[in-house]
Amino acid sequence: MNRSSASIITLASIASLAAYLLTTPACNAEVLVNWDFSGIPAADAGEENMPQPNPLLEADAANAAVGITASALDHLGLVYSTAVSPGGVGTSIEGELNIKNFDRGGDGINDNYMFFTLTAEEGKTLSITSIVIDVWRNGAGAPDGMAFDVSVDGGDFELFGDIITVDDTGGGEYVPIEFNRSITDATSVEIRFTPRNATAGSTGNLHINGLRVEGEVVTGSGLSGFAILDIANGADGSVTLTWRSKPGDDVNYTVLYSGDLAKPASDWSEANDSIPSAGEETTYEIPASSLPVPRPESLYFVVKQGVQSL
Repeated sequence: MNRSSASIITLASIASLAAYLLTTPACNAEVLVNWDFSGIPAADAGEENMPQPNPLLEADAANAAVGITASALDHLGLVYSTAVSPGGVGTSIEGELNIKNFDRGGDGINDNYMFFTLTAEEGKTLSITSIVIDVWRNGAGAPDGMAFDVSVDGGDFELFGDIITVDDTGGGEYVPIEFNRSITDATSVEIRFTPRNATAGSTGNLHINGLRVEGEVVTGSGLSGFAILDIANGADGSVTLTWRSKPGDDVNYTVLYSGDLAKPASDWSEANDSIPSAGEETTYEIPASSLPVPRPESLYFVVKQGVQSL
């Protein structure tokens, strides 16, 4: 037998074979934090343009998932707005943030922002797949480019997903805006709400009453926790894959293969779509009869993690 190992997302060749692992976040995603805004009082008219308190919300309002801790929800430089269309200045709603001054001076740069940090407990890591904020714009002067920036394990801040433009203003209808990107194997992630495209002085305000993060808490390193350990060519033409897996009666895996790495994933052949986890390690043998004949010069495999529907 010829043997080799491969780590996540890295191709490893062995005797014209290669394999890698592909996680499917949507199957395993859970709510990591879901901020509860219900404790925010309605602002008095006299608080217009006054600095918002720090923190905006205490850490326990994050409703953090087991295995992680969340910091308080803080901000830099944001101020109150008590304007609520169509009520006007002097009216406010309990259970929402009503904030402005994201773009100090109106130069189009998001100087100010709202932020918090998620930290995995010892022996665990974080995977993040989506951030959702419920927001509406009160006026054309409010930022219209909704965005989040993230710093993973103290690294440089990078855009999480896309900048999403929201044209509508007024009406008081909160719109859930979802941002998607894959972060894996993180110990800590700082998340900043950093809307862009604020116009002169950021006179318009944003109303926010929901903010949640989805992903997964992984025991051990996410990369080393889900990794191919062995690829073996059998004398009978079979191929056996062994990977480090996640224990659980509801955990299963799909194995796909293709002779063309450039082929769209939807066109890869499926060896098996319901391989149950065997615990910390799972082994699956693909019989020669299930593989193409003649064998292509290179053959690639994907192990895809999923959770069975109950």
